[in-house]
Amino acid sequence: MVNHQKAFGKGRSCDPVGVPSASETWASSGLLALTGWPDGPPVTGPAEVAVGLVHLANVIAARGGPVLDGPALSGERAAILGLTR
Repeated sequence: MVNHQKAFGKGRSCDPVGVPSASETWASSGLLALTGWPDGPPVTGPAEVAVGLVHLANVIAARGGPVLDGPALSGERAAILGLTR
């Protein structure tokens, strides 16, 4: 079994309350480019989704996994898959 804390260092968690705003989180993660109508401007997604992604990343780190940026990881995966609005 892999010791993730040894491999990746001690996990540090981010406080979901520390998310500045939904729009800032969506924009910095790349998710803003995926939300809204295809022929219109980007629209900020629900704040609960951004907070949930941060929380999920914190749970992974707390259980010995790597420290992740949940919203950014989601934006990167969407880009790899070629998802668009």
